[in-house]
Amino acid sequence: MFQVAIRACWLGLACSIGISLAISSWPCQLLGWYLPVLAIFHWSEYFVTAITNPRHLALSSYILDHSLAYHIAVGSSFVEFVIEYYFFSGSSLFQ
Repeated sequence: MFQVAIRACWLGLACSIGISLAISSWPCQLLGWYLPVLAIFHWSEYFVTAITNPRHLALSSYILDHSLAYHIAVGSSFVEFVIEYYFFSGSSLFQ
């Protein structure tokens, strides 16, 4: 249960930080919206499993360690955002 609580705490922190960034005057508000969406996705996977299939509920139900391909996709999305912000920060997307 402690490990479940730790992951829930980190997901809640990521969601809070993301919302704070999204409503702030930080130049990259879109990144702020990405964090809560990602955190809520992982939390909801655990929540739905807890409600619909509690006998198979486990730490892996958060699907944080889904696969190497998933980690690469999430990492790539952050890298893509940084590159787009660096090269295209003058576009209307970042204003």
